[in-house]
Amino acid sequence: MKNKYELIYEGKAKKVFTHDDANKVKIEFKDEATAFNALKKEKFEGKGKLNCLISARIFEILIKKNIPTHFIELENENTMIAKKNKSNSIRNCS
Repeated sequence: MKNKYELIYEGKAKKVFTHDDANKVKIEFKDEATAFNALKKEKFEGKGKLNCLISARIFEILIKKNIPTHFIELENENTMIAKKNKSNSIRNCS
């Protein structure tokens, strides 16, 4: 994502950026995959797009079932707009 938005977080599969609206973030899905605790890294063209579109579809199904999510909309095929929360990380839900 080459633009004016500030990188907030970068993980193995996604990057989270600021948004023009302070209550939202941009989540960019990466084409990279890792194995063996990130000792092996590889780029797979289209992985980010596929993961983003699958995730968006799952969020849409949850929303139709009246289950709240952070998902707002797709910006493009590998970037979604989401509600900003404290962490935007499911790992903190344990």
